[in-house]
Amino acid sequence: HGGRQSSIAGRIVSKQEFAGYWEYLLDEAFFTAPAHPHWGGTAMIGAAGELLGIGSLQLQQAEENEHLNMIVPIDLLKPILDDLLTLGRRNDSPRPWLGLYATELDDNVVIAG
Repeated sequence: HGGRQSSIAGRIVSKQEFAGYWEYLLDEAFFTAPAHPHWGGTAMIGAAGELLGIGSLQLQQAEENEHLNMIVPIDLLKPILDDLLTLGRRNDSPRPWLGLYATELDDNVVIAG
């Protein structure tokens, strides 16, 4: 799948922080609609043909009952690309993660997993 025949016209619904409980934190991600059916690795191309981001997730917007794609901005890759190509990872200290899933229940934060 790919190429022009698999492209769809979409719109940016929002650009905001995204935190996933599986060690995923972006200060600013794109959220686009309609969702692309082949979202993983899907390119987000701007009007001038430039690569703006790479599709990572498909989410459902609860209040609109609409499926969205969460797109990782390509600008996040530029500062670490050389490290990824030579080392296979960032040349930086690993980010600590607690390894738990917290959620809200009756106005309290509880550990769910």
